[in-house]
Amino acid sequence: MKSLKLGDIEIYWLNGGEFELDGGTMFGVVPKVLWSQKIPVVDKEDAKRLAENYIKLLNYPLLVKTPDCLIMIETGLGNKLSQKEKKIFRVIKDWDIPQELEKLGFKRQDIDYVILTHCDFDHSGGIVMQNAAGEQELTFPQAKHIIQELEWEDVMRPNIRSENTYWPQNFSKLKDTENLHLVKGNFTVCEGVEVQLTSGHTRGHQIVRVQSGQEVAYHLADLLPTHAHFEGYSRKCLVYLLS
Repeated sequence: MKSLKLGDIEIYWLNGGEFELDGGTMFGVVPKVLWSQKIPVVDKEDAKRLAENYIKLLNYPLLVKTPDCLIMIETGLGNKLSQKEKKIFRVIKDWDIPQELEKLGFKRQDIDYVILTHCDFDHSGGIVMQNAAGEQELTFPQAKHIIQELEWEDVMRPNIRSENTYWPQNFSKLKDTENLHLVKGNFTVCEGVEVQLTSGHTRGHQIVRVQSGQEVAYHLADLLPTHAHFEGYSRKCLVYLLS
């Protein structure tokens, strides 16, 4: 399990599921001849898969352990996808956040805050989980879920773009509860952890700033969806990019 020590804060990458998407959706007008040099298609040995243009995407929510609280950044794909949906989105590794937390000595009930950078299904799918009895419940029942007001407005009234990715089942157990905590602009979640409104990818998109002492880390969410979207960073810099 990948981890990072940031002063007095510990950060862990958890398995939120792995899936595949068309490379063109991730790089827009950038030609495949350029982006494929940075992030290859899924299987160069399989001519059919090569022609289909799919790239592998990791979906790793972060557990942030500060001296005062436990925070989840994102929730991953969740475990509610049907077999048809798994096939459509080419899920190749299933979500298992509760089991990953147990490996670290925590329960999902221990989480104090959940930060959603935005509410696309691959980020919000784990807000609500299916339990062993086949019933749906909040994955983190004690946690305040930090979402920007603008983002929640679009969740409740999706437009032609967002209605295909803001799935009602991901928010059914959250809306109208005390677990939902809407913020407007920059907001300090707890000491050392702050969300900052950026918009851009979605109207209510937010990033996360984590600081302990002189060390700073940013989770840029879908402003930096893959390593191929960023170049020129200094390995000596004390600013870490967690996306």
